Amino acid sequence: MTENFEFFIKTCILYDIYHWKSPENSYKTICKKYGPELISFTDFKALFSKTLIDNCNESTCKKNLAEILNSSYSALKLCILNDVICGKSIDIAHDKILEIIGKGKMAPWTHFHYWFQRFSDGNWDFGESPAPASPEFADLPIQIVKTIIENCDYSNQWTLRTVSRDLKIHVDLLKSPIGELKFRCNFDHFSLKIDKKYRIFGRENFKIQKYLYIYKDLENLEISKTENFEELAFLELQEKLSNPKLKLEVLEFKAEQCQDFEKIDKILEQIGRKLWVKSVKLR
Repeated sequence: MTENFEFFIKTCILYDIYHWKSPENSYKTICKKYGPELISFTDFKALFSKTLIDNCNESTCKKNLAEILNSSYSALKLCILNDVICGKSIDIAHDKILEIIGKGKMAPWTHFHYWFQRFSDGNWDFGESPAPASPEFADLPIQIVKTIIENCDYSNQWTLRTVSRDLKIHVDLLKSPIGELKFRCNFDHFSLKIDKKYRIFGRENFKIQKYLYIYKDLENLEISKTENFEELAFLELQEKLSNPKLKLEVLEFKAEQCQDFEKIDKILEQIGRKLWVKSVKLR
């Protein structure tokens, strides 16, 4: 194993430890990037255990990880790729890394967006390609940008939030259009419906064909397949409900297990404020 790969693996392990990943799931991420030939699971688990012992305290882990990310642009790109492989949204990935390294020390949003989009498109090369300039849309006069955002439905507004930090701020300042949010928990997938659009979080072997009687409009469907689909679904739900401007006609939760309702209840407690909702349904 070369020194460069060893550095990447140790960084990936530290990042996964900070996110409470098991050595098995962490190894799967490594294999998706480098393949199983780079390091055996036995050697990887030993390295994971040693790193865990050295970083058993969360604050220590965060400090050591921050030092690496602030000193190595390659390490930052590796963590972005890690989040892409795990199916995280760009907002969640950015906020989590920002949480580690602190505001003011993060690479410009355009750089982060460039690498996240590049990796999402399947190009996992770490070449030092320069990040593009800010999106031209963001260069429009502020009033025009606000008018465009106001005329978008809720789902499209959340899409606009991923374009740039400036657009994210403008969207969050808006009064949320009234719509519906439905969260459904199944044994092999979770779904989050915002108005007419679905975001599906499923196991790696999830087959949408089994549920076409529910999800009929495939054009308004986005699917993320990953082993930790439940965690990502709850993170996405928390992010959506945390918007202080959110106003809903319908908020619906459907789950097959009591523990899923308990997690939903915990999210609502963490938000720490009342939600503006006209109708709530529990199924």
